[in-house]
Amino acid sequence: MEKGGQLGYAGVGARQVQYDLQFLRALLNWAVLTGMIAKNPVAGFKLPRNPSPAQPAIYEEEYQAMLAVVESTPKRRGKRGASERQPTRDELIRRRLQLVLLNESGHRGQSVRHLRWSDIDGAGERIGWDARYDKQRKEHWTALSPAAVQELRAAQAALRAIGDALVFPSPIDPAQPMSRSLFGKWFKAAARAAGIERARVGTHSMRRKAASEISPEDAKVAADALGMSVMTLLTIYRQSTLDRQREAQAARKPLRMDGRTK
Repeated sequence: MEKGGQLGYAGVGARQVQYDLQFLRALLNWAVLTGMIAKNPVAGFKLPRNPSPAQPAIYEEEYQAMLAVVESTPKRRGKRGASERQPTRDELIRRRLQLVLLNESGHRGQSVRHLRWSDIDGAGERIGWDARYDKQRKEHWTALSPAAVQELRAAQAALRAIGDALVFPSPIDPAQPMSRSLFGKWFKAAARAAGIERARVGTHSMRRKAASEISPEDAKVAADALGMSVMTLLTIYRQSTLDRQREAQAARKPLRMDGRTK
């Protein structure tokens, strides 16, 4: 489509330019090592960065709204222009389960979509996370609330799933996990249906929600529950709010001269 005589393409963000330059720089470094070229012409290029990237969290009211509309997911167009179809009963169960697990665990979409039913220990009210799909490459267990356990048991019974079956299998090959693309589309469809229009809202927004809600009284326990480091929890994911700032202000203690370090 042309706009004012120019092609109306969407702009490219700083992050995408950064990825492309990093790839080009790595490729040219390889060329230098193999003797194909004498010098990397982009070795000194400064990588662009977005000084204030959008990192939205999902609010509890929005999460509840997504749960309420997930069963009314609109029809989905088939491949190659095929007629639209309604999601199956099993798909709707998994769409709701996606929201529950992302909210309950606060883990990355990558980790959640690789979960197997054998990873979920209902009796112990916990989930086991495979190190292969964890960013820290750390195998660990995290606690589940009784409400989440009840929801998971009901979903497992309805899906007739047992053992090592994937919680979110690919619709093309059930032996493989759902693709990152489809997993993200499910989440964004629920967000749109709930009227959430903010930019860059995605599965990671649920991770920020969980990090902001969990009590930081014991930062190590809180970080372990979300599968991240203490530094990452406190400096990246935990959202600052006016209410939290007011609490911090109210807890201030006067800086007195007689209390200073000599």
